[in-house]
Amino acid sequence: MGYDGTDDMGAPPVSVLGVLIEGSHTLGDVRGLLLLVAELYRSGDESRSRDKFIEMIVALERFVGIATLVERALSGDDVGIGHDGRTITLLVTRLNNILRDIVAAQIRRDNVLLADLLEYELAPSLDSWRELFHSLATGLAAGK
Repeated sequence: MGYDGTDDMGAPPVSVLGVLIEGSHTLGDVRGLLLLVAELYRSGDESRSRDKFIEMIVALERFVGIATLVERALSGDDVGIGHDGRTITLLVTRLNNILRDIVAAQIRRDNVLLADLLEYELAPSLDSWRELFHSLATGLAAGK
């Protein structure tokens, strides 16, 4: 059984559901870290914020790997459309734009903007991903 969308009986494979569930948990971890990082940057604690930022990046990389697996598993299916009509492609584009802005804020050493981007742009974007993963998992579990 692989990431092909169904098993021999026509039911969704546990592996895809498992990946979606793992993705939701990972997103929760990343969201918690990014809010902590934003708070640390705002407080001026550059040393701790930098350490937690690196931890957040590692968690984000884990999420990107999961999102890639989901996209491959569902490629060509309408299942990649969330309950609000957003597709994985749209969410990837939005996430890439936010990450580009975060890198630019880091380069300028603008910690206030960096904290704002994390809290007010990246956190809601990750919430959208989490909603999409939940919607996809619910659809797969229901056999849609």
